[in-house]
Amino acid sequence: MSIPSDPSRGAVASKVTLDRPPFQRRTRQTLCDRLLALPQMPAQEHREHLVRELGADFPGLRTVSRHDDPSVDLMEIISAAYEYPGALQAVYDIVSFLFRGDPRLKPIKGLVDLVDPEDLLKGDERQNLQRLLLSVDPADAAAAFYYGRGETVQEAGLDSADIGALIARLESYPGRSGRLPVLFEFVDHIAHRSPQFTRSGLHRWMDSVSRRIGEDHSAVDKLCRATDNRVASSGRFYLVAELRPDQLRADQFYLAAWRQHEGEAEETLYQSDDPVGWNEAITITHDLMHQLAESLRGTEEERVLELIVPRALVTSSLDQREVGKIMPAAIGTHYPLVLRSFDRLEDPSLYGAWGRNWRWIKQHDATAGVEAIREIESHERDMVQALRGELMRDGPPAIVLMLTALPISESLGVDAYTAGLHGGAPIMLWSRDDAAALELVKAIRAACGESLLTLWKHVFHLRLGALASKDAGMVGRHTVIVFDDYDRIPERYRGRARLRSPHPVEAR
Repeated sequence: MSIPSDPSRGAVASKVTLDRPPFQRRTRQTLCDRLLALPQMPAQEHREHLVRELGADFPGLRTVSRHDDPSVDLMEIISAAYEYPGALQAVYDIVSFLFRGDPRLKPIKGLVDLVDPEDLLKGDERQNLQRLLLSVDPADAAAAFYYGRGETVQEAGLDSADIGALIARLESYPGRSGRLPVLFEFVDHIAHRSPQFTRSGLHRWMDSVSRRIGEDHSAVDKLCRATDNRVASSGRFYLVAELRPDQLRADQFYLAAWRQHEGEAEETLYQSDDPVGWNEAITITHDLMHQLAESLRGTEEERVLELIVPRALVTSSLDQREVGKIMPAAIGTHYPLVLRSFDRLEDPSLYGAWGRNWRWIKQHDATAGVEAIREIESHERDMVQALRGELMRDGPPAIVLMLTALPISESLGVDAYTAGLHGGAPIMLWSRDDAAALELVKAIRAACGESLLTLWKHVFHLRLGALASKDAGMVGRHTVIVFDDYDRIPERYRGRARLRSPHPVEAR
């Protein structure tokens, strides 16, 4: 029984692919087991037939090493077939012809599609995409390739000006469960950086192809939202500075600082074993921000300063500390400055609710509006306990806006700030001066109508406004924002979130 050769495979029949990802041993074993479960496949004559048929389209496979043991023999055949694009699909075509109707073919097809996917695009779809991307800047194409694949075009051995080659390479990568193929991420990244006419055309192309491959419009919408969030922060650099309390001296802190770009691993810029006062820590941090600006000179990158501080410092006017030799001004007016909670990062038991509320904020960033906020009037026990309970629910509120100043304290206690940490509020705001609270509420309500994830930017504008207007200065000089990005937990804290054996509890 002979299977007709497939002429479409002729172009790649003799070309071994050297840059494919490794064919994992466990995956090979699973595929072998599933093939051997087919009737008569363990018989040598069926394996001989398989090799003969493969050799018609892939001549290089005629010389594959053979063995008497069925498992070893089949392992050699499929391992060699993986080196030829389309050969594993040919294996499936052959066995599906021999054993058509066998229910055991379906899981074999699923596994083959995962490791050796068929061409994603039809000829006209590929041509339309190349036409839409004809005028794309090579730099944008290179950035989109890295966005989708996680490797540079140089690492892939490609030319960023050769759009056809980029499409072909991305098209060849296996799909990922529950997500659109990598090629869609490449296309969507370019779309979000293109003029409206090009963007609309690329999105129509994505809708059409996604429907053909069995995905509905919601999959494209989900990808577009993710791209919006990632592109918005793609040019943003963070300086993350930690002020770790000295256990022996309450007014001294150990300073460490890292630079971070997007979700990439942070780079340590400063770390000292000698404690300093918070005034000196702020001065050192500003100098590091100045160095960061120097290193980014000539770009339009955005810089944000994040201070990881303990409870004792969240009520201090850190953002108003004057820095700068030539024209001193509040540090919070040189660049956006937000606080992050040292106490929350130190306690992995708080991560669950925090992560859940952060995901909700991202999902409803532009639609939730004031629904996302819980405005709390005081720090009375009953009120803050109710706040904690509301935050623990699945859904709004997820942001805490305090209408009275947070009391000064050396440690966590019964107040809205502690309730926010335990309830998982990633964003908390208040004014150090109660007289400016209503003005702050008005500003934050309006800002939430635009975006929740850019509230830090609105606070920065309030601080800048304090320089330009005495009337608006009060709210700008006293606003505090805690903005804890759950997606960017510093490396030194991440290991502490893993489950550990509980400590023994002594009986009393």
